Amino acid sequence: MKNGLHILLLIFCLISCYTSVAQTKRALVIGVGKYPELSGWKTINGDKDVPIVTGMLNNLGFKHENIYVLVNEKATYKNIINQFDRMIKTSNSGDVIYIHFSGHGQLISDTNGDEKDGFDESIVPYDAFKQYKKGVYEGQHHITDDLINSYLSDLKHVVGKNGMIIFVDDACHSGDISRSENAEEEDVARGTADKFILEKVSNSKTIKESLIDWISISACKSYQTNYEYKTSDGHSVGKLTYLINRSIREVKTLTITDLMNYVSKMMVEISKYPQDPELDCPTKYRNYLLKR
Repeated sequence: MKNGLHILLLIFCLISCYTSVAQTKRALVIGVGKYPELSGWKTINGDKDVPIVTGMLNNLGFKHENIYVLVNEKATYKNIINQFDRMIKTSNSGDVIYIHFSGHGQLISDTNGDEKDGFDESIVPYDAFKQYKKGVYEGQHHITDDLINSYLSDLKHVVGKNGMIIFVDDACHSGDISRSENAEEEDVARGTADKFILEKVSNSKTIKESLIDWISISACKSYQTNYEYKTSDGHSVGKLTYLINRSIREVKTLTITDLMNYVSKMMVEISKYPQDPELDCPTKYRNYLLKR
């Protein structure tokens, strides 16, 4: 009887230990391709990236019910922020979080003085306008890197040291600045050379190096253009989205370093113009195993 009791206690302890370290894989996938005509943004194919990303996540063990999707008119500022808030409230210690944005990107006036060039990078939701218009649209729906970092910091606090956050940005923050010299009419850029200039910006400078505790992957450097890639079947998709998905299909064991090496190498092969994907993360995460 005592031996049986000891066995039951051992099983209970093992289950408790497993439960304490069990992780849930959660994702938020945002894709905007068809912006409102009055917004000033050109139609792109950010929405076409969504099924690629969700299929990729399924292959990585993310369950359908834990993947939240916002496409086109659903991908408003309010809905994106609500999903960040929801994820912070529902995530647990040890969870793995994958957040993906495909759409336009734009530089916007820095309001807190933490950028050397005076501009924040931002992603452009469905209801963000391309140009400043006093009293109509003053940048309130642009989602800046400062705001994203604030949410990711809160989320990292929730998932803890055993959790992981990966943020993928398949947009650009320079746009068609080089179109006049090199780009062809059919090349689709996910951004604009036009910066969003706010009317009133503080002149104080509080530049400091921001420390992040997650993995951030961008399609290009802030001064480069992120052009879409036309696949063999004639569909245009995000280059970063396409290459991440391709690497997961083709490489058996994949760390973050392996992923970036693959993406960087293939980006050169499929790009007509210079485009350098960027990885920003602590050194300790570079060997994080994305695919076993």
